[in-house]
Amino acid sequence: MPRSRSSPSSWVLTVLLSAQLASCGKEDSAVGAFQPVVRPELRLAEGVSPAAAPVPWLTLDLGKDGPYEFTARKVEVLPDPSDPKAPPMRSLTNWPAKSIRIAMPQPAGRLDRIRARVNIGHFDALELRWWKGERLQGDEYTQLYPEARTCEYTIDLPVSAPHDFDTLELSLSQPGQVLIGRLDFETLTAAQHLPQPPAAPSWVRAAEDVRSAWGLATKAPFEIALTPPEGSILVASAIVPQGLRVPGSQAVLSLTLSSPGVESRTHRWPLVRTESLSSSWVRIRAPLEGFSGRPLRARFELLTSGADAVCALTQPQLVRYDEHAPTVLLITSDTHRGDCIGAAQGSAGVGTPLLDRLASEGVLFENCMSAANVTVPSHSAIMTGVSPRDTGLLDNTHALAPEAVTLAEQFRASGWATMAVVSAAHLDAEWSGLGQGFDRVGVSSAPKRDAGATLGLLEDWLPDYRGRPLFVWLHLFDAHTPYSPPQPMLARFWPDGRNPSDPSLPEPPPNSIPRSLKGVRDVEWIRASYKGEVAYLDNELVRLFSQPRIQEAIVAFTADHGESLGGHGVWWDHGGMYQDSLHVPLILRWPGGPHGLRVAPRVSNIDLGRTLLDLAALARVAMPGRSLLPLVEGGAKSAPVFAVACYGFSASITDGDEHLVLHLRDHNLAPDVKNGRHAYELFDLARDPACLHDLIAERPARARALRAQLVAWLRAVDARPWSRNPEGNGASIERLEAVGYTAGEERDPAAALFPAQCDCPQCSGAQ
Repeated sequence: MPRSRSSPSSWVLTVLLSAQLASCGKEDSAVGAFQPVVRPELRLAEGVSPAAAPVPWLTLDLGKDGPYEFTARKVEVLPDPSDPKAPPMRSLTNWPAKSIRIAMPQPAGRLDRIRARVNIGHFDALELRWWKGERLQGDEYTQLYPEARTCEYTIDLPVSAPHDFDTLELSLSQPGQVLIGRLDFETLTAAQHLPQPPAAPSWVRAAEDVRSAWGLATKAPFEIALTPPEGSILVASAIVPQGLRVPGSQAVLSLTLSSPGVESRTHRWPLVRTESLSSSWVRIRAPLEGFSGRPLRARFELLTSGADAVCALTQPQLVRYDEHAPTVLLITSDTHRGDCIGAAQGSAGVGTPLLDRLASEGVLFENCMSAANVTVPSHSAIMTGVSPRDTGLLDNTHALAPEAVTLAEQFRASGWATMAVVSAAHLDAEWSGLGQGFDRVGVSSAPKRDAGATLGLLEDWLPDYRGRPLFVWLHLFDAHTPYSPPQPMLARFWPDGRNPSDPSLPEPPPNSIPRSLKGVRDVEWIRASYKGEVAYLDNELVRLFSQPRIQEAIVAFTADHGESLGGHGVWWDHGGMYQDSLHVPLILRWPGGPHGLRVAPRVSNIDLGRTLLDLAALARVAMPGRSLLPLVEGGAKSAPVFAVACYGFSASITDGDEHLVLHLRDHNLAPDVKNGRHAYELFDLARDPACLHDLIAERPARARALRAQLVAWLRAVDARPWSRNPEGNGASIERLEAVGYTAGEERDPAAALFPAQCDCPQCSGAQ
């Protein structure tokens, strides 16, 4: 699972660090001294041993004959393709619904977890069902990923699942071949379901509220040691996750505070009140009056009325409330074109009063570029300050690895509370890896959640962080396909009475109309719908910016990429490395900053993290990238901006108004737009922002020079192991497909984007 780092700290160290950071760059920062959040080290209580490994109770080797029934057109025994010395595996091929039914020995014993060795060449979900006779008792599933090697996948059963089943069924829904080998069945104690400190915490969810937490078991208390200052309070959250609820057991969290010479105090919070309620997080708040300045030991215990159980406990925080606690708000509007705000030069005619006001109160970067043209790689670049060239993260079906250091982690380590609310299912904390460093992430259970619902969640949560320095990432997904703006917003851009399905209209361009809109013939309706989505999200932001805390916040508004809207034959997508998919809004506003300033030099929002840390008086905190503040002050020159396309199809360099696109692989951008490997194009963005007129023939020397500069940048890769398979359930691939992404493209993240030597005709001609 992706982990949120938990850095032990002491009160004295954190106060000193905060004072140092608040003093540096004070002339340019928007934040003074503040009361930092302290996260004391959480550890198992003295005398408690860490949970042992799960107990295996059954192992089955599917490469050998046994009590199995296979459903597939072709079933055979084959060697493990990644290890010829390993036991053989069972191959199931070419049947849309392949399955294995296993007759279990009786009595079956207690099954809590199954581990399956699987080798697969395509995305799929492995579903586990358990039966009693012909009665289905339950099901769980896990996502499978294409790998060159055989991998182990894990499925956990709910604690409340019946254990008198007689048949297990493993099924896969996608066509093609899958190889399954050994199956290990394990029994878990309560303490083995969730990680214990000092192991990293895992993500625990209650509906759309996901938090980083450890497992507190009934016989394994946790403790922290601290010396609280005057006016501090201990805060945390706890939950018994739905899948770990023990039927008939009433779970209570107990917190005992003890210090020499002071009478001990015990607080208790019921975690499961009724059997019918779904699990929800319980707020833990313990005032520390009487313990100020004294060594204090806090002991967390889980009390139950029945069998051993486990709850999830978040990192306890020591908080001193400060009404002037600062806020940094980073808003990313997914798929938001740079020309789709009213204040933009060459605006596409979208009214965005809130964003225009934000620009008038701050700085508008007129020519901001994204680092990639796809969601997860671009957001990863924003959060790490590192290009997809180096992370190897080039698509939405891989995730940011825990080895990366993110902007949220740096704020968290500097004494800030951290929170994210995202509007797309594939930005789930587990799925994307972008949750690391956040204490809490509001995820979307639907493929796409509208701005109103997302902002409602954020507004509900903000009061929980009153008085604490807070870094918030707000992600909006409205401008992303499928477009479905409210009718009043669509009406602003679509004439009343005009019929987009008028049969007298000419046939629309190929692939311009998705199957879900069968009968639509007017492509202008697509553009109007997109603009309606932008107008809607701007309108929804008004209520957030009416809150006093946000009015006083450091705010950045940007996008991960734009949208093609028919450019270069691309519809309902953001393909290619042209301005329509790379030019994004960037607005910065901070207390005491300039008002209504426009910055013309080209920049990349990959530098946002460095800039926000500087504005938050954290200039000494390490973060890749260059601050954009010198450009605001007019004392710096622009530098070339680089970007890499999804799947490593293309790359680009933008130097001033000149924009060169280099195609790294043979690919079709659109059905009738084919790009050859290492071919390149040159455009003048000042005269041709749509990138329609290739200047290679007119400016050959300049094209060769820019191409050489881009190739040198691609070859100078600083490779980092920051791309991994995501966590999460099998619905995630379906959610990707629901918003227009496919999961079939595979690329080795470690492969070079451009070879050290190349004698192809394109490269030979560019010498």
